[in-house]
Amino acid sequence: MMKYPVCLVIGALISGCLDGGSAASVKIIGGETTYPGEFPMVVSVQFNPLKRHKTRVTPICVGAVLDKTHIVTAAHCAGPYKANELEIVAGAYNISKVEATQQRVSVKGIYVHPKYEEYQSTSRNDIAIVRIDAINYTSFVQAVNLPPKNHEPNGNCWIAGWGQTSSEIGSKVLEKGLVSIVNTTRCSEIYPALYDRAIQVCAGKSGVDACLYDTGGPLLCNDLGKTYIAGIVSWGYGCALEGYPGVYTRIPMYVDWMAEFQSNK
Repeated sequence: MMKYPVCLVIGALISGCLDGGSAASVKIIGGETTYPGEFPMVVSVQFNPLKRHKTRVTPICVGAVLDKTHIVTAAHCAGPYKANELEIVAGAYNISKVEATQQRVSVKGIYVHPKYEEYQSTSRNDIAIVRIDAINYTSFVQAVNLPPKNHEPNGNCWIAGWGQTSSEIGSKVLEKGLVSIVNTTRCSEIYPALYDRAIQVCAGKSGVDACLYDTGGPLLCNDLGKTYIAGIVSWGYGCALEGYPGVYTRIPMYVDWMAEFQSNK
């Protein structure tokens, strides 16, 4: 996330946010450990340009399975890289190990939203589709549900990732955190001139937030009676700072664009 002050994470790098107290830290802050297979739609986006190692790679972001050949993540996660520099790991729990449940696949194409832009150290239309070698669905790997177009998420939602914790650079095992959707009017007051209510949604909870290396991951809500992706971790002010919720790309506004890729597999 762009965090504390408002900073944009570009892959594993944070622009202008490395001085003490500055920074976009993106484990799940204030989260808890998941159990294997709890979030089968969540994948790890990893930088591995030489494709020689299964463990000596750099996890940079998180994503979600759309179908067997596509994942969705943040544009700032995938956009800076060439397809042959990235790999996707589905079915992972402990990303420091090679697990039997994991499926590591190559990236075949990266499609950043045509209106993606960095905006005053934040980002807008922060979404990308990544085409991958086909994965197999198992109890540890499943596609995420999509919401209806223009749906307004509400209530409590889960975030999950391998990002920075308060005690370490990145979590080895998948962490989760429960956050609540923040009223759009309130979010506009918190982030005046930065938050775009038409294409973004805010969510937060005291002491709980996504942080460095959690960006691109799904905001998973269930107010429709099923778990679906309502947002993508995009930016925010700091990590779990009181009064500053995270800002997520609003998925219901992009379902038509996403469907273009799913219908052309």
